Order: sequence, then structure tokens, then C-alpha cells
Amino acid sequence: MFEKPSLNKVKVRKFIKETSVFGKWKKDDNLTYKRCFEHDVKYWKMPKVIKDRNERERLYTVIQKRMPQLKAQFMYMASRSLYPAISLNEWSSFVRKANIIDKNCTSQMIDSHFVVVNFEAEDQGENPDKALIRFEFIELLVRIARDKYLKSRICDNIIEAFEMLLDKNFFPAANIEEW
Repeated sequence: MFEKPSLNKVKVRKFIKETSVFGKWKKDDNLTYKRCFEHDVKYWKMPKVIKDRNERERLYTVIQKRMPQLKAQFMYMASRSLYPAISLNEWSSFVRKANIIDKNCTSQMIDSHFVVVNFEAEDQGENPDKALIRFEFIELLVRIARDKYLKSRICDNIIEAFEMLLDKNFFPAANIEEW
């Protein structure tokens, strides 16, 4: 069979960030993550969750180390939800996908933590009452790690519990992509 060659040339487009609307966008760096952490720590209720100051400081070190991945997943979930926040529905979908619910960490416990991290003793401006912003998202992960892995005695301390939650549940279900 004879096939006539096409006279139309196909133009292949190539994305060039510098000439796009994203041209001035800057990739997050260590300073960005440090600033994110410093902002978040001001609003956390961690002293109520982790009484021991040394253990809390060690946990903060782990969170700082993991901030690029935590922030990336937060942004992914928020972009599918109520940007710049994560709705309860989006959060619940992720919890199921990450296989977080079990006998040590029930959906009722997770819902209760969702409400607790959303409580604001003083008005925080654009912080929605029924959705998670980044500092609430991270605090919620810590509270879940405490229930799932520390209170159940699977782990000996909150740092191990948090890292286990991230490694066994969070990261396998995450959608972390480079921009």
C-alpha cells in the first residue's frame, strides 16, 4: 500500500521555564525550608503533645530534615483541595491511601486530632477552621504517629514513631514531584 507523505510539518513544543509565566518562580532551597519551619513552630501546640523539651527539640530536627518532602506533599494535597489549605475530604482520602487507620489509630482518633489542630485560641486571619494549613498538617502527622506507633509501644519515642509513620505510611502514599 502506498502512503502519501504529509505536507504539514509537526511543530514540537518544548517547555522553557525561563520564557514561561513561571520564569520568575524560584525553586525552594534550604533557606525557604528553614523559614517554613520557623514560621510553623510558632503556631504548633507541640509542647502539649510532647512534654519533654529535649525530645521535642530532637523531633524538630527530624521535621526540619524532612521539610522538603512534607512541604511538597502538603502543596500537592492543597492544590487538589482548598488551596492554600487541605480539606477534610482530601485529608481523609490520603489517610485511606496511606493505610494509617488500624486498631491503634482509628478514624475517630484521626478526626478528633483534625479538630484539635484546627482549634485557634486566637484569630489567625486566613487560617480556615475546617481545613489544614501547613503547620496544622505537620502537627497532625505527629499526633497520629504518637497514637499509631508510640502509644501502641511499637516505637520507644516520638522521633521513632514519627519517622516510622513517614517511612511506612506517608511517603509510600505521597505524590511528591519536582517542579
